Amino acid sequence: MARSIRSPRTRPVGADDEVRAPAPREPCLECGDETAAGSVFFSDRKTVEQVGGERTYRCAPCDARLRSLRHGPSTEEGPATGPIFIGGRE
Repeated sequence: MARSIRSPRTRPVGADDEVRAPAPREPCLECGDETAAGSVFFSDRKTVEQVGGERTYRCAPCDARLRSLRHGPSTEEGPATGPIFIGGRE
């Protein structure tokens, strides 16, 4: 009887089983869309540091929308909008 070149012990038990780690949750601070690695918004997400040092993220469309609100139409008196506080805290 010919011996197999590959021993059945070379692979751990259950190596064929698919093991998936839980996906990280890093939702956009504004709209809630996922911005974690592997999502469509990961490459151009913006990091927002909260007062307590916690990092949160904003997707590119929400970031662009907020920037346009800050730099909205100007009048002779000044910008149309005041400062925008993210997360409800000042």
